[in-house]
Amino acid sequence: MPLSKAALDISNFRHRNILGALAVGGLALGLRLWGLGAQSLTMDEVGEVALARQPVRHIVFAQDGFPPLYHLLLRGWIGAFGPDAARWFSVLCGMLLIAVVWRLGRMAGGTTTAWVGAVLVAVSPIHVWYSQEARANMLFYLLAVLATWLFFRAMESDRPRDWLLYGLAAVAGIYSHYYFPLVIAALLVAVLLERDARPRIGRLALVHGAIAAAAIPWLMLLGPDLQLQSGYTPLSQPLDIKSLGYTIVTFLLGFSVGPSVRDLHTSRAGRTLLEAAPWGVAALAICAAVVRSLWTTPSTHRWSMRLGVVLALPIAACGVAATMLDLGYRIRYVAWGATILLVLLALAIAQGRRLKTTWAAAALLVVLSAVSLVNRNTDGRYMNEDAKGVAAYIVATLPAASPIFVTSGYMAAPMRHYLGPAWAVRSLPPAGVRGRPTEALEAIKGAVSPGEPFWLVYSRPWDDDPGGRVREELQSLAGLSRHREWAGMELYEGKGW
Repeated sequence: MPLSKAALDISNFRHRNILGALAVGGLALGLRLWGLGAQSLTMDEVGEVALARQPVRHIVFAQDGFPPLYHLLLRGWIGAFGPDAARWFSVLCGMLLIAVVWRLGRMAGGTTTAWVGAVLVAVSPIHVWYSQEARANMLFYLLAVLATWLFFRAMESDRPRDWLLYGLAAVAGIYSHYYFPLVIAALLVAVLLERDARPRIGRLALVHGAIAAAAIPWLMLLGPDLQLQSGYTPLSQPLDIKSLGYTIVTFLLGFSVGPSVRDLHTSRAGRTLLEAAPWGVAALAICAAVVRSLWTTPSTHRWSMRLGVVLALPIAACGVAATMLDLGYRIRYVAWGATILLVLLALAIAQGRRLKTTWAAAALLVVLSAVSLVNRNTDGRYMNEDAKGVAAYIVATLPAASPIFVTSGYMAAPMRHYLGPAWAVRSLPPAGVRGRPTEALEAIKGAVSPGEPFWLVYSRPWDDDPGGRVREELQSLAGLSRHREWAGMELYEGKGW
C-alpha cells in the first residue's frame, strides 16, 4: 500500500532530524574531545576530584562553596569510570545542553531556530571550555537552561506533568549551585510581566512553594559556604562597564581571544584595552545585528522579552549580590546566560532571514569562534597552567626527592597531583602586597641546607608574589636562575644559603 504524502513528509522530516542530530552532535563531541586530556587539571579540578572521592557524608557537609549535587554525581561517575574520566562527566552535560537548546529554540521560534541554536552552542568556545572542566559549572548551566525550557513549556501547557518536571529541574539546579535561585527569579519576572500570566498565579505559587520546601536543607548549607567564599579574592571585581563588556565578549567568543585570563592580571590597563578592543567591537556588532533583527520582527517580540529578562536579570542580580556579600563578580556564575544569548541570536537569524547583517553577524561569530577554539589548543597564553608538563620534566630530569617549592602556594595542589607522594612539594607563603617576602624566604631557608640545590615552580605571581619580590630576593640570595618554561609556569633552580 503506497504511503500518503503526509506520511512521506513525516518520514522525511524525521530522517533530516536524525541526520542533523548526528552532524551537530558529531561536531560538538569532536570539539569537546579536542585537547580534553592534553590540558592539565587546574587546582580547582584537583580539589573537585579529591572531594568527590570522599564518603557521602563528608561531601554533603564539606565547606567548598558549592551545594553537594555535582560532587555526589561525580563520585558515582569516577566510581564507575575512574578519576581520569572526571572531565567526561562535564562533556556529557555539555552534549545534553545542546539537546535542550534545540528544544528551547524550537519552542521559541520553530525548527530553524532550534537547529541554528544547536549549531551555535556546539561551536561556542565558552561552552567547549566549561564542557572540558571537571567542575560543577556545566551541570549548573545544563540545569538552568533545562529549567528555562520546562518552565515556559509548563506556562503554555499548564499540565501537571510539565510543572512537576520543571520543579524537579529547579530543585536539582538549587543543589548544583547557590546562584540558581537567580534563574528562578528571572523566570518568574519574565512571565509576570506578561498579562496572560495572571491565571497561572495560583499554580506558580504552589509549584514554587514546593520548590522552596525542598530547598530547606540547602539553606542549612548556604551560610557556611558563603562565609568561606566571602572575601576569598583580595581584589574582588565589581560589576561595572568594563566587566560587563568582558562578559559579553566572553559569552560570544570565549576566553581565548584578546587578553588571556593571565594577561588580565599582569598586563597594563592600556595594553589590555588595546588588545581587547577589536574583539569587543566584533562582539558589539554581533549583538547590534541581533537587536536590530529582533526589534524589526514583531513575531519575535514575546520571546525576545522573555529571554532578554532571563539573560539580563541574573547578571545584574549577581553583580549586586557579589558586591553586598564581598564575593566578587565572576563570569562562571552567570555563564549559563551565554546559552540564552545564542538562542536569541538563533531566533534573530531564523526570523530575520532577509537581513543580510544578521547572517553576516552569524558568519563572523562562527569564524571568530573557530579562532578562539584553535587558540585554546595551540597558544600557551590561553592554556591551563601546564602542571602535567612540569611534573613530567621533574620526574625525568631532576634528582629524586629534590626540594620543590611552589608559588602561588595553591598551585602546589596540581603539582602534587601529577608528581605523586614520592616528591615533597611545599607551598610558599604569600609575600603580601607591601611587605618584604620574609616568610617565603624563611620557609626555603629552613628546609634547604646551605649549598643544597632546590627548585621553584613559579606560577600566578599576581596572587602570592606581586611585583616579583620573592623571585628578586632569591636571585640575590640563592643565585636563582630560570631553568625551563611551560604554559603559565616557570621552573627555577637555586641553592640554599
